[in-house]
Amino acid sequence: MLSTIANDTKVLIKKIIKIIFSGLGFEIKKKSKIKLISKALVSFEKYAVFTTSAGTQIDLLKGYKNYIWPESFDEMIKSHSIPNEKFIKRNKIIIKNNDRLKKISDLLKIFGFNYFNKNVLEVGCMNGSLTYLFSDNGAKLADGIDLAETFDVEEKYAMSLNPKIYKHMSFLEYYQKGVGKHFDNQTVSKTRFFNSNIESYKPDVLYDYIFSYATFEHLMNPINALKNMYNILKKGGVCIHIYHPFFCEDGAHFDCFDFPWGHVRLSEKDIKKYINQYWSEDSEMMSHRLFNTINRMTLADLRTYSLSAGFEILLLQNNYNLHSNRMDEKIFWQSKEIYNNLCLEDCLSGSVTIVLKK
Repeated sequence: MLSTIANDTKVLIKKIIKIIFSGLGFEIKKKSKIKLISKALVSFEKYAVFTTSAGTQIDLLKGYKNYIWPESFDEMIKSHSIPNEKFIKRNKIIIKNNDRLKKISDLLKIFGFNYFNKNVLEVGCMNGSLTYLFSDNGAKLADGIDLAETFDVEEKYAMSLNPKIYKHMSFLEYYQKGVGKHFDNQTVSKTRFFNSNIESYKPDVLYDYIFSYATFEHLMNPINALKNMYNILKKGGVCIHIYHPFFCEDGAHFDCFDFPWGHVRLSEKDIKKYINQYWSEDSEMMSHRLFNTINRMTLADLRTYSLSAGFEILLLQNNYNLHSNRMDEKIFWQSKEIYNNLCLEDCLSGSVTIVLKK
């Protein structure tokens, strides 16, 4: 009996690992043998030295920032500010979210769950394509929430090109309506969108499932967010969050520095010094993004917050960044001086997957 349970547990773990690794660009060929599908690690030339307020000298590496996060914030704004039909097709918006839907569905199957004929909420739905796909693939009701004000920069840039484009609706509404044109009337009729954050969201229904993708790192009050998720779930309801934490190598998103884990190794004072020294033209906006749009939640925090909100943790998986060997003892201890509850696993993360049950 015990051996049967143990074997079933091993099979379950293997399934979870296979789904997560495939999402990261790895392919598991045989037992404990992983083939890395990635370009080889590159080296970078030193081009300058940044000196912290404490006198620590850090080498700046030419090309490192663009390698870690190739697209700049300005490039993203210019390319995304008017998400018309041509943009949606060219960028394969719905196809990409179909891949996300499959990963979520596979994860649900492992635990014996599915969203067919269930109420679903997507947190941080942005263009709504994943929300529509839940409806299109059998959800009874699919709601999506996001904050229109988050996309003010896109709106302002688009309005400078075409003053009339967002005169009667926000960037978010425009994008969601455009994506909705790719679905039939039945799907659209059971898909709803609300301008709200998750901390204060008060729906008119309870949900069976709550999902988020690349959103949880942007919740500036994650404990309150989890508490509200618990409140708006039905008993036995499940949350799945897949996100990109601040402490991983490219956790600063568009604002990675020219040296590994720069956003983690520097104090707030030194981050501002670095920004003013090397990105003075965009210093105010960059500081806003770093200090007001990405939380500093460690894996230990996530575990504590989830339990204190009342959830049972079914899975907490740190999907390690096996593409990088740049972390060393010096980098870690510089980071640890800034964030004393930091662990090495936080820094080595590529993404995090958590499955919670009420």
